Amino acid sequence: MERGEGLTAHAVAEYLSVRQRTARRILKRLERAGAAVPTGIRQEGQTGRPPIVYRVRL
Repeated sequence: MERGEGLTAHAVAEYLSVRQRTARRILKRLERAGAAVPTGIRQEGQTGRPPIVYRVRL
């Protein structure tokens, strides 16, 4: 994960070796706790759900 570019569920899933669904759940919990803030959506030219980019403050 690159510092400063924000996190996506895909990046978190790869880093933690979990499914993207689990990573989205983790990011949503961090958001509810005030530790993560969605900063936008990354367009990657793929079909399906566009990835939400989060800024995480730990």
